[in-house]
Amino acid sequence: MPTGARIPVDGVLISTSALIEGAFLPGESAAVEILEDALFLAGEINVASPLPMCASAVGDNTILRRMARMVETAENSLNSYTALADKEAQIYAPTVHLLALLAFVGWVAADGGIRHALNVAIVVLIITCACALGLAVPAVSTAAISRLFSMGYLVKHATALECLADVSCVVFDKTGTLSQPSVTLPEGITPKEKAVAKALAQASNHPLSHALVDALSGVRAIPICEITEVVGRSVISKWKGMTVRLGRGAWLGTDIDDLGLQFGDAQPLQTQASKTPRTGVCSVVRGLAQPFEIVTRDAIAPATRFANYLGLPSTANVRPVEKLR
Repeated sequence: MPTGARIPVDGVLISTSALIEGAFLPGESAAVEILEDALFLAGEINVASPLPMCASAVGDNTILRRMARMVETAENSLNSYTALADKEAQIYAPTVHLLALLAFVGWVAADGGIRHALNVAIVVLIITCACALGLAVPAVSTAAISRLFSMGYLVKHATALECLADVSCVVFDKTGTLSQPSVTLPEGITPKEKAVAKALAQASNHPLSHALVDALSGVRAIPICEITEVVGRSVISKWKGMTVRLGRGAWLGTDIDDLGLQFGDAQPLQTQASKTPRTGVCSVVRGLAQPFEIVTRDAIAPATRFANYLGLPSTANVRPVEKLR
């Protein structure tokens, strides 16, 4: 599986380690390192070096395809409005035909013109047709569910749309839903160092590397060849005869919490990573009338810091299965 590619099947990792980003299912966009024999799902993204894999489920048997089937089931299921429309149509359809018959008989009796009476009966059938009543509600429901799925919302049953009117509490995931990573560069970093940092960051698919590239949007990267990525830890290359590395503090031999940029054996330059609210989050929070909270897999400290910024209660270290419960 090449770097940056979306995995097409469920499978098992047969290399020693890999870095996977699986935000499509749990909502956590931070890349996660998995080890040999670990399971991964169709739809996840390989963000590090190419990895060998053994497929365990393909086609309709993958988790991603099962999710799609859930959406199809929701589209085909009947909500109360659809059931009501079908019930009314069972009464409405014969009534319409009876009205058309009465119109035909009445006009024949009135002026004796069968052709004119037939035209009147046809007009009654067209104008009072039950098709619109039977098709309008399921058409709207199907269109809404499909549109929501394309936006990242999984509707498991058609009645979920009706239940929105009775929502009493809203629960948000944090990473990728409310927040996005951002990187702040250290003071005093030179233009050359920025150019090297961007060159290294561009070679990695790690979310923090993407955030660093965004922070250096106005900087032109220095051409660097033979860049090597150590999965989930560092990006290494050579520049002007010395080794340059961009990676985690532990890998660089320091206590840096976020990304560090190291030239040779010099002390690494430390960047500051943070989670900032996505565009529109503050207006959404202000606009909700119901109580709401954050439930996230993130650690307690960053989750609490972010929740306090938005003025929301939060629960941290919650795994996907526990989120569902």
